[in-house]
Amino acid sequence: MEGRNMRQNKIRTDIVIIDSGVESCHSQLKEVCIKGIEIVRKDGFRVIEGYTDEIGHGTAVCGILHKHAPAAEIFVIKIGDRISEDTEEYLLFALEYILTYIDCKVVNISMGVDAVQNGNKMQEVCSKLKKRNINIFSAFDNNG
Repeated sequence: MEGRNMRQNKIRTDIVIIDSGVESCHSQLKEVCIKGIEIVRKDGFRVIEGYTDEIGHGTAVCGILHKHAPAAEIFVIKIGDRISEDTEEYLLFALEYILTYIDCKVVNISMGVDAVQNGNKMQEVCSKLKKRNINIFSAFDNNG
C-alpha cells in the first residue's frame, strides 16, 4: 500500500463507508465522529488526506447510517466522485486497505460495479474480511 507506513497502528472504528466521501459539516452530521481518507490514482493507487463529498451521495449514506447507529464512529474511504470503468480496482484497493489498516465491525459499500473482471480477487478479499467478523453491506447495481 502506497502512502502509509506499514507499521502504523490500526485505525479503530465502527463503520467504514466506501463512497463519494462525506461533507462532515452537514447539519445532520455535526455531532458525528467522522474520519477518513481518499484513494486517488496517480502513478498507481495512493491514499491522501481529505474525503470531502462533492456530489452528496456519501453524505446521504452517512446520514442514514448515523440515524440508525447514532453512537457509531464512522471512517469514510472516498474512492471518487463518479462511477468509472476502474471502479472495481478502486474498490479492491479500498477493501485491501481495510484489511491492512482498519479494525472495524461493518463495511458499507453504497455503489455498484457493473461487471467484475477479477471475481476471484474480490471474493478472496471479502472472505478475509468475513473471517475477521467484519460485516459487508453492499448496494445492488442499479442496472440489475
